Amino acid sequence: MAAVSPSLISESDAIGMVSILSRVASLAGDHNEKKRTLMDGLCDLVEADFWIWGVVAGCNLEKPLVYTSLNSGGFTEKQLSKLLVSLENEALSLSFRQNIKNIVDSGSQVTQLDGGNQQTTPDDDEKTRVNWREVDLSPPLICYRPIRDDGMSKVRLYRRWGSAPFSLQQLRIIDIVLGEVGWLHDFGWTSGSPPLPPKLPRRSRMVLDLLLEGLTRKEIANRISLSIHTVNDHVKHIYSVYSVHSHAELLNRIHSEKH
Repeated sequence: MAAVSPSLISESDAIGMVSILSRVASLAGDHNEKKRTLMDGLCDLVEADFWIWGVVAGCNLEKPLVYTSLNSGGFTEKQLSKLLVSLENEALSLSFRQNIKNIVDSGSQVTQLDGGNQQTTPDDDEKTRVNWREVDLSPPLICYRPIRDDGMSKVRLYRRWGSAPFSLQQLRIIDIVLGEVGWLHDFGWTSGSPPLPPKLPRRSRMVLDLLLEGLTRKEIANRISLSIHTVNDHVKHIYSVYSVHSHAELLNRIHSEKH
């Protein structure tokens, strides 16, 4: 984590940071609940409106990145749908994979503002670009944190379109707090999420993650802009891979593999 000047952090912000970390540490929930509590608290502290926390599997320049876990808060269905499609396309970009690989190789957490006041993400692949105004989002503040097995934990915070950009002080607050929860970054990739078979396609992995969040098939279809028929096909494939026949069996199977 980069050196942080304590003079930029006010006493009230420091108290808020400690309060958030204490609340998360004492929470008796799973990693999804802890992440949500942490991010909701951070959003209040730095005046962010939305957040998304993804965990990327082993970074390999030869293959598209795979998100093995996604948690989010504050988004409308339309916003999240467009954002998820953007993330999936972004994962196909060689320049983005190279950037992620460089951060993983450095072994250091990086927290930065993405794109300043630009309306698109700074990437050379048109498919990865987001029209921020269209989805009522300002360019995000992003925290990248390398985790075990060449994985990457990636947290984004957004404000509504037209809002003032995040300040350097707010960036440092995010960097410090997320730097104090290394154990929580690892959850969702190493020991905190279901093992994801290599033969499970990227979109099926996303459907699985949303199933585990408790979404219905119809809600999943709306969120990632698929037909209900296509979602059903993904669910059938997931059931086949895990050798189960129902949602309840799937949850039991995954729970047993986590212990």
